[in-house]
Amino acid sequence: MINARALAGWSAACLVVALVATNPVYRALVLAAGLAVVLAGAELAASRRLLLGVGVAAFLATLFSFSFSHLGADVLFRLPDGVPGPGGPFTLEALAFGATAGLTLSAAVLSVAPLGLLLEPHQVVDAFGPSYGFLTGAFSLLVSAVATGGVGPWVPYQMLAAGWVGAAAGLAGLWRAGRAGRAELMALAVVGALMDIQG
Repeated sequence: MINARALAGWSAACLVVALVATNPVYRALVLAAGLAVVLAGAELAASRRLLLGVGVAAFLATLFSFSFSHLGADVLFRLPDGVPGPGGPFTLEALAFGATAGLTLSAAVLSVAPLGLLLEPHQVVDAFGPSYGFLTGAFSLLVSAVATGGVGPWVPYQMLAAGWVGAAAGLAGLWRAGRAGRAELMALAVVGALMDIQG
């Protein structure tokens, strides 16, 4: 049995290192650790699809960065400037930048992949608890409203309601695991009653 909180903490730490560290060696170490966890714990078919997708994404990130970033002094070859987009010099620095971008993308994906491959969805919610559920519910409505341009006067109330639903899921996870006290159970009952009110 996998400890969901430990895996979530490990994934968060690896994701921070992959996205914040400027040294590519640290990113490569995170990539290797994520690869080891995915290969050791996941089924072969699921890990094969994930690794193929990560490899294609890393290759495309490297290729796009190399093709469209014309910065640097060490020119490897040059396309005519009349070619729209990739026309111009292809430099060694752009290739190194593209490889670093591909490495970062791969390390970030493989650091959070075990959450989806090794845990059930309810275990992820249980690992983070009610505060994570509240934030997930609230921010999902906010991101949806901003992305679709539908920000109106009722969005804060909708965010609060979706946050309650997420918090209730986290409280239910605590209750099922036997870690909830009387106050958490009462809060869950109140939230459930409020969600059942129909106008």
